[in-house]
Amino acid sequence: MYTTFAVFTEDKDFNVINGTAQDPGDIYFAYYIDGSIQKEAPKQNTGYVFDEEQSNCTNGVVPNWNHSTWTFRGNYENYHATDFTRTKCNLYFTKTKTVSTVLGDLEVYTYTPDFTKSACDDEACESHEKGVFETTDDDGTSYYYRGSVENN
Repeated sequence: MYTTFAVFTEDKDFNVINGTAQDPGDIYFAYYIDGSIQKEAPKQNTGYVFDEEQSNCTNGVVPNWNHSTWTFRGNYENYHATDFTRTKCNLYFTKTKTVSTVLGDLEVYTYTPDFTKSACDDEACESHEKGVFETTDDDGTSYYYRGSVENN
């Protein structure tokens, strides 16, 4: 038997221009951190990333995660109502990748941050996406620092 914890706030973004709008009803979240269910998602900048491949939702909702605002963003494009309009989302979070370098072991984020927002620590920041990031380019895998990183 699994115990889940519900969050009763929701953001609903779906296309109503070319179709009819259906209210997705209540959305329930089950947060899995390193495979163990928790009451809340991990805090931003604690070394966790959203596991898009493992995360899933019912009723055709595709789970997405906004790393910049650290919030759930469901894609309701393929939403279909059922007898039970509640949507349950299993959201998985795992520790960031660790890379050993001559500078020591570095936690590396593998998603692409929102470069339209500045990254820092204080409350005035638009984004708190700081750290070491990995990307693939013409030369293979590259790493870069973003934000006010202390270990660079």
